[in-house]
Amino acid sequence: MTHWYLPLFTILVVLSMPASADIVFSNFGPGNSYSSSVGLTVSGATSPPGFIESANAFTPSGDFTLTQIDVGIGHVLGNNSVMLSLNSDSGGPDGAIESWNLIGLPQFGSTSNAVQTVMPVSPVSLVSGTQYWLVATTIASDTWDGWNFNSIGSTGPQTQNFGSGFGTPAIGIQGAFDVLGSPTVVPEPTFLILLATVLGGVGVALRRRVRHSLK
Repeated sequence: MTHWYLPLFTILVVLSMPASADIVFSNFGPGNSYSSSVGLTVSGATSPPGFIESANAFTPSGDFTLTQIDVGIGHVLGNNSVMLSLNSDSGGPDGAIESWNLIGLPQFGSTSNAVQTVMPVSPVSLVSGTQYWLVATTIASDTWDGWNFNSIGSTGPQTQNFGSGFGTPAIGIQGAFDVLGSPTVVPEPTFLILLATVLGGVGVALRRRVRHSLK
């Protein structure tokens, strides 16, 4: 039996193997640590501070496919929930690319350094040199949460919406978060040549088998 298909099978297996996740951005300290008692306010319209959305920006240094986002957000009062969204940029947070509802947040001010983890439902491409925003918004009007500051002094673009749209972004201490992704790999020319050679060999083998079966 001629195993002409084995090289093709091997290549397909290699291509199907998931790439390892890299850190696209992180301002966590060791062990995903962050400041436990200070942060950016995230609150609903009827909560004591009034409506506030908070947003922090990051810029990938390479092309990635998003695999995971972790944030340090704690709960203060009201409904224990928050919506986290990944947004595009247009001088500030623009349209949401994907969003996630988080519930059961740890108490703000605790020292647990617990992080909330979300993963994309559909593929999300992060383009090198393009700025993106993570936006925290309350789900319920009575919610009061806090996006913990990072503990390593990392600064970057941030902005808040007090009900009339996000203000002009400014550089400041950011809320604690990280972004993980699989590098987008472009096949090298030698690999493409090998693949073309294997596929060509498969085509020749198939034609020979068809001719042989017709005799």
